[in-house]
Amino acid sequence: MTGTHVIIIFVTIVTLLALYVFGTYRELVALLDRCKKAFGQFKEAEQQLATAQNASSPAAEITSLESRVAFSRQLFHDSVNNYNAYKHKSPTSVVAELLGHRDDVSLSGFEVKHTA
Repeated sequence: MTGTHVIIIFVTIVTLLALYVFGTYRELVALLDRCKKAFGQFKEAEQQLATAQNASSPAAEITSLESRVAFSRQLFHDSVNNYNAYKHKSPTSVVAELLGHRDDVSLSGFEVKHTA
């Protein structure tokens, strides 16, 4: 007796047992069809869940990128403010005026502050 014979005998016994429990062959086929349909719906829901989980990943990436941009922007603003404060110290301000640096550095690049 080979492995194939054992499998055929096992499937036959399971089929006969299922026919005994579920009644007719038609009911067994209907149950099998419902199981196949439910399994198909399960696979579809699993794919949708995987797609939804992958869609949340770019949102986290965007949030991380926005955080890094905000940090860089704050660092730039702090550097500009430190430069302007340094430029207004007494010996530095005299040298800056002699060299023509009369305007403060702007934060956005479009606005110019004039010092009095």
